[in-house]
Amino acid sequence: MSQEITPDSQNHHSKSTKICQNFFKSEAELSLQIESQIEHFKNLNLKLKKSFIKNSQKTTAKMTKKLEALVFDPKRTSYSLFFSPDDFFTTCETLSNESLRERPVVVGSLRVVCANFSAREFGISGSMPTAVARSLCADLVVLNTNEEAYRKKAEQVFGVMDKFSGSVRREVLSFFEGWFVFNVKDLCSEFTDHQKVTEAASNFARKIQAEIFERTGVTLSIGIGPNLRLAKLASQSLVSNSVKVYTRVKDPTVKLLMSLDVQCVEGIGQRTGRILKGLGLLTVEDLKKNFHLLACIFPHDKLETILAESCFYIPEEEEKKEKKERKSVNDSQRFSATKNFNTIQKIIEKLSSSVWRKLPEDTFPRTISIRIKYEDFKVEKRNRTLKNGF
Repeated sequence: MSQEITPDSQNHHSKSTKICQNFFKSEAELSLQIESQIEHFKNLNLKLKKSFIKNSQKTTAKMTKKLEALVFDPKRTSYSLFFSPDDFFTTCETLSNESLRERPVVVGSLRVVCANFSAREFGISGSMPTAVARSLCADLVVLNTNEEAYRKKAEQVFGVMDKFSGSVRREVLSFFEGWFVFNVKDLCSEFTDHQKVTEAASNFARKIQAEIFERTGVTLSIGIGPNLRLAKLASQSLVSNSVKVYTRVKDPTVKLLMSLDVQCVEGIGQRTGRILKGLGLLTVEDLKKNFHLLACIFPHDKLETILAESCFYIPEEEEKKEKKERKSVNDSQRFSATKNFNTIQKIIEKLSSSVWRKLPEDTFPRTISIRIKYEDFKVEKRNRTLKNGF
């Protein structure tokens, strides 16, 4: 399917060494910055008054109880199912070349786009420069991306998935992941019985996995939860072909959620997560018990949002928004750096045709956007709006 990329020249080796050095140097500098910020926030925490801490903990406990009651509503019958193919790009490559099955494989010429389980055992992860990945594993197989083949396989997966739900939605930023809402009454007549609901939902997910694997050769991780956010979290397992169900009963479901890494909370990125861990906040439960510390880190207007996210609560208007049809259509393609105008023009024409085919009938789009993301993660965007539409 894709051609293997081999470092066959001295010049390439020197360039790779420089990339590795720069990568580890920037990581070291970032660590020093984070350590400095942690000390700063620790000093701010010492200045907080005891009355403020006590009131903050009381308010947090009250709001948490209210939010959890809304999420785990005992009368709930609708659940979200989120599915994500395991190591999708490397799986596609392995299906077309059986000799890769037991080998450490990554896809991506400049940066790792996807790494299989064997590669991850060496500490290789997504977005890591490929040169760094090679330095961690001498026997690493590096392949160019083959987006056309991946999209074709994704269409096969979604084709099978349509058998289980007529309203499967694709993830906005991922063409191979998706989700749908189902009614638990269709699976279990005794929908008030927590154990039977969990068992029925798990069996439903296993049935989907078996059908997808038989028809496409792809394994899926599936998460089921009261809302899309919890379903996504449930799908994020270190084990391939996994099924996890978060239902409406507090024990043991909420207990499991409280032990999740603090970076599972929306709005807490990698850098903030490292700062929070430096302050001793490792899990979601730690976050709630020490919510007063966030007053030192986040602006006041963001604190309520962070608390709602730590309870995995989606406001009603946002949940409705998720169920509405998308107001935009997009497509993307990765390509190597080039100054050749004809190459860029062909890519734009291909993407334009793809987006046009995805548009629903009787649709008249008014705005078109082009977004370019460079190797250093710098993003440039240009929009053009026509009064009467395209």
